[in-house]
Amino acid sequence: MKRHHIIQLTVVLSIAGAVIPLAITALLAWNLAVRHKEDELAVLAARVLERAEIAMAQAEGALSAMAQRTADPCSADNIEEMRRLTIRSRAIEEIGYIEEGVLACTSWGSTGSEYGTVASDFRISNDMSVSIRVEPNDALGTPMMALRLQRYYALIDPGHFTDVLAAPTIRVALAHNEGGVLATNNAPGPDLLALLTSDRTTAPQPPDVYAVLTRGAFTALAAAPRSDVSSTLRREFLLLLPPAAVIVTVIILAVIATSRRRLSPTGEIASGLHRREFFVRYQPIIRLEDEVCLGAEALVRWRRRDGTEVPADQFVPIAERSGQIRELTDQVIDRVLVDMADTLAKRPDIHVAINFSADDMDSGRIITKLENALKGTGIQPQQIWLEATERSLMHVDRARATIIAAHERGHSVAIDDFGTGYSSLQYLQQLPVDAIKIDKTFVDTIGTDAATSIVIPHIIEMAKTLNLVMVAEGIENAEQLAYLRAAGVQGGQGYLFARPLDPGDFVAYLNRPRGAVAPEATQPETSFLSIGP
Repeated sequence: MKRHHIIQLTVVLSIAGAVIPLAITALLAWNLAVRHKEDELAVLAARVLERAEIAMAQAEGALSAMAQRTADPCSADNIEEMRRLTIRSRAIEEIGYIEEGVLACTSWGSTGSEYGTVASDFRISNDMSVSIRVEPNDALGTPMMALRLQRYYALIDPGHFTDVLAAPTIRVALAHNEGGVLATNNAPGPDLLALLTSDRTTAPQPPDVYAVLTRGAFTALAAAPRSDVSSTLRREFLLLLPPAAVIVTVIILAVIATSRRRLSPTGEIASGLHRREFFVRYQPIIRLEDEVCLGAEALVRWRRRDGTEVPADQFVPIAERSGQIRELTDQVIDRVLVDMADTLAKRPDIHVAINFSADDMDSGRIITKLENALKGTGIQPQQIWLEATERSLMHVDRARATIIAAHERGHSVAIDDFGTGYSSLQYLQQLPVDAIKIDKTFVDTIGTDAATSIVIPHIIEMAKTLNLVMVAEGIENAEQLAYLRAAGVQGGQGYLFARPLDPGDFVAYLNRPRGAVAPEATQPETSFLSIGP
């Protein structure tokens, strides 16, 4: 992913990381506010049920007491008792006695007026019936609910059931499972009343916040408009805001940290490894005596998604410091075997040298990796050389163990860029390597008066003393070739013979007629540090 794409993604994810938690917080605050309002409404509904139960119990008790009296129903004592029971009960408005369709007397005295026929809406016991919306005498005015036991009745104002302390916006209702809606307060609409008289799971859901409670045969409802929730919403949101702010901060910091890693060289290498953007070019290794190609050095390159190529010296040191070198080495081995399996299997006289890091040489893990990778390929272990720089072999004991293990499996080992590190005769004697590669820095001094021009003869003599194969790097002209050939250097590589080649071009180079010109590298190499968005 390009740099500006990563920056854009960082901005988008940071915004999302802030907006989404805050949106979730707002939604959670709303749900909590609704839940608290529902709890408040449930308390009101419970009060309605409680008032209904108390009122019905008082009326039943009063009627039972009157029915048990043996005195004349409309005697002064009986009327006084009806009056006493009415006054003692907050719910009962009137107690009366009916005889042959005539309201003989009430708790307020004798009347003698016609009572008429009042249908029963439901029964609360075998002996007691209830009629709703009974028109009382003129003294009471509003329709009442009448409970009747034998010839006695008690009138209850239904508004008493729903007369609870609540805000003007709160709507309250009470219903009986046989008699329907008994009382309402603040005019709840039909959508709310439907919750009392029908199956609440199938009834249309009103926009209001509500609570419905059922106890015995009674069901109470309390409802409020959603606008009433806003006062609680602010409080809930402010309570949830601090943890939400912490979450937002953590998310944004995580996004920024991840983006910085992705934008860093280490992050870009990790992305390249994940997308397997690393590939190998092959620089031929020539036998100087007759200029026959003996094999090639595998040089890892990085082709970015935009097509640019990065040379190894721009990313390998970073991979070594970051611990990514192991995965990079493994991909190089896999790539070499994919590129060169057929050629190496058909040409057992050809070898490929692969560069390994200090970590590879110290741990010795590459021996097992190579052993497993070569199985079933037809490639012989001696066709894969191990190359390591002097700096990679600083831990002599561990490096020596790895070199010995490589020899046991048939691999040859060479010291790459020899002369640029801490080389000495004693150093070489401790490491049972097979070859040294003379660094281009010293090859460039051949035929010049440079102070370092005296180094290359010493390197050659040292190698001869230890009977090591010598390969000179960076040969660019005939004078250098003639000098090295005369000095007894066995192998060489450099632009005089061929640039690093793609796999197909290297195979073609192997099969070229003697003296043919090698193909050029197919892509220019660019600096890793210069790649920008």
